[in-house]
Amino acid sequence: VTVQHLDFYFSDIVFLVENQLFKVPRRNFAVESEVFADMFQLPVPIMDGRALDGSCDDQPLRLDGIKKSDFVQLLRVMFPLDSQQPDSLSPEEWTSVLKLSSMWQFHKIRAAAIKNMETITMDLVDKIDIARRFDIPTWLIPTLNALIQRESPVGLSEGNRLGMEWVLKVAEVRE
Repeated sequence: VTVQHLDFYFSDIVFLVENQLFKVPRRNFAVESEVFADMFQLPVPIMDGRALDGSCDDQPLRLDGIKKSDFVQLLRVMFPLDSQQPDSLSPEEWTSVLKLSSMWQFHKIRAAAIKNMETITMDLVDKIDIARRFDIPTWLIPTLNALIQRESPVGLSEGNRLGMEWVLKVAEVRE
């Protein structure tokens, strides 16, 4: 009798993101993400009489509302290719990784994204925006302080990105 090994017998999963199919090891999603681990425990959705379980190209697991470009960056970190090291991602690419790893609770990948982004020089307002959107309190106060202490005032485009409440807080502290 042939038996599948519990730890080393992997199955793949097919995701549909926008118009692109991705076939990747299911285990990484099930083990590293609380959201996917829970999702894989739910009953499989049926559409047109077919189970959309991600088992093949004809039955992909749809990730509606997700950008293909964001998903590719997450996969680059999860499954690095020989010539593409994750630390070579741009700030925008790391933001994509941070977005999806936060949404799907990939805690280790989220921590890696934050750590790598800390080494990248970013616009102060962009960094504040990222800190607010993805709940990174360790970035918020130091970056706000840097914005408050810089010589030039908050410009119009920066103010629009920060929002009225934050612009007023920065202006109040600067005075």
